[in-house]
Amino acid sequence: MALELVQTAVAPMARSGSHKALMFITDGKSNIGGSPKKIAKDLREIYGFEIYAVAVGRKPSMYELSEIASSGEEYIIRVKSYEKLQKAIRQAAHAKIDYSGCGESPADFRARIVGGSSSRRGWWPWQVAVKKYDNGNHKIRNFKLHCGGALISRQWVLTAAHCFYLRNKFSGEREFRDDGFKVSAGEYRLDQQEKSQQDISPEKIVPHGKYVKKNFLNDIALIKLKNKVELGKFVRTVCLPSKEKEDLALATKYGYVSGWGAKKN
Repeated sequence: MALELVQTAVAPMARSGSHKALMFITDGKSNIGGSPKKIAKDLREIYGFEIYAVAVGRKPSMYELSEIASSGEEYIIRVKSYEKLQKAIRQAAHAKIDYSGCGESPADFRARIVGGSSSRRGWWPWQVAVKKYDNGNHKIRNFKLHCGGALISRQWVLTAAHCFYLRNKFSGEREFRDDGFKVSAGEYRLDQQEKSQQDISPEKIVPHGKYVKKNFLNDIALIKLKNKVELGKFVRTVCLPSKEKEDLALATKYGYVSGWGAKKN
C-alpha cells in the first residue's frame, strides 16, 4: 500500500519542521489492505503532512477521498482520465504563480495568544521578525527576536513603536533607538537559517508622532527596508483595511494574532 510505505519509509526520515506535502493519485476506491484512512490520519496529525487526493475516473468515492485528504475542498482534485491528468501536470509545471496578492493564507485557527495553536510554515507569510543585535556575546554577531511585524508592502513593515524605545542603563529612561536592528521575512524557525529567509536592514524607523511611552497610546511604527523583499510562497504582504472600515472588531468574525509566542504560561 502506497500510504503505508510513506508512513514507514518516508515520514520517519523527513526533516523536522519542514513543509511536507503528499499527492495521492487514486481511483477513489480502496482495494488490498482495506481503507487507508487510519494511515492518512497519522500522516496528517503525527507527521504534519498536507495530503492532496487526486481522483482519476468518472465515479470516485468522494467520502473515501475526504477521509484521506487534508480538510478543505482544495485538497481533493478530480480528473476524468490519466491523459487529462498528464495534461494538467504539464500545464502546472509551466505556470507562473502570482504572489503579489495580499492577505492570502490557508490558516483557520481560532485560539488564544498563550495556549494557542502551532502555526505551519507559510501560513502567515506577512509575519516578519524584528531582531535586535545582542551585544552580550562579543565573539559572534548575534541577533535575537525583539518584536514581530507585518509586511504591508515589499519595502515597508508595520510594527509597534515601543520596540524602539529602549531603557538607558544610566538614566533609566526609555529612549528612541534605531540602530542594531534587522528584519527577517520568510522565517519559521528561529533556531535555524532557512532557505526562504530574507534578512534586510532597516533604512529608517518611523514611530507614530504622538506615541506616548507612559500608556502606549498610538503604539505603532513603520520600518522602511533598505531593499525590497522578494515575494514568494513564504513571503507575502498583508492587506490593510480601507478607510471605510473603521471598526474591525465585528460580531461573528474572528481575528488572528500570529508570532513566536508561548503555547503555555
